[in-house]
This record gives sequence, structure tokens and C-alpha cells, in this order.
Amino acid sequence: MSACKCIFLTLCAWCLAYQVSSAQNNKHSCIGKTDSILHKFVYTSVDQMPEPEGGFEKLITFLLKNIKVPANSKEYLGTVIVSFIVEANGKLNRLRILRDASPNHKMGKQFFKLAKTVKWKSGLCNGVAVPVVYSIPLRFEPSLTE
Repeated sequence: MSACKCIFLTLCAWCLAYQVSSAQNNKHSCIGKTDSILHKFVYTSVDQMPEPEGGFEKLITFLLKNIKVPANSKEYLGTVIVSFIVEANGKLNRLRILRDASPNHKMGKQFFKLAKTVKWKSGLCNGVAVPVVYSIPLRFEPSLTE
């Protein structure tokens, strides 16, 4: 099947909101919880949230170039929500698909396969690298240019 172009409107809006809130909330307000599966403490909010090396714009460009959406297949369009832990060393752990309507969670699995190849900067709490739970919504839509 040929791949159609897709746009990540939700991801783009989320990244912009993240950058604005991150700049406003740089006040040592780290919050965390014990992960029920890994049985270790992970943060949900930190002074500096993790981000892909090169920033979210580079990640979006990489995803647009590499994620394949079957042409003329509406079942692959819609919102996918993925969650993972960015460890203190920047590696991804506990990759989970929270929502994905595509057959066999194909779009979420593609995202994880690609996200693992991207280097991530760890989150910081009081200047120390810490594990942080992270969720990203992705919205797949047919390109307006097709």
C-alpha cells in the first residue's frame, strides 16, 4: 500500500503548549508517584521536562518523514495517545499505547519504533536527571495537499 502524508496537528499544538508552560513553571515543583508496574518512583512534573535532542520540531519532521499511513484507509486516521518513561539516562522505558484505533495498534507501534531511535534529554528536578512519565497525543489526518 502506498503511504499518504499525515499531519500531526495535535502534537504540534501540544509541543507549543509544553514550551510555554515549561517556561512559566520553572520553580522546583517536582511531583511524582510510584509506578505500579515498575515498582519505582517516577516523576510526572519536573523543573525541566524531557525532550528529544534537537527539540520537538526535529522529532515532528522525523515522524512525518518516516511514519507510514496506508492511503485511503480511514481506520488509520484519528488520535493515538502514547505514554512512556524517559529514564534519567535519556532512554525510553515502559512504552504504552493508551489509545489507538488503528488495526493492531499499528500507528502507536510505529511511533515507538521510531521514538526509540531518537536520543532524549532527561528531565531535571533540582538540577538532577530523573525518570519522568511522558504522554504524547498524535493526530493522524489526511494532508490538505493531497
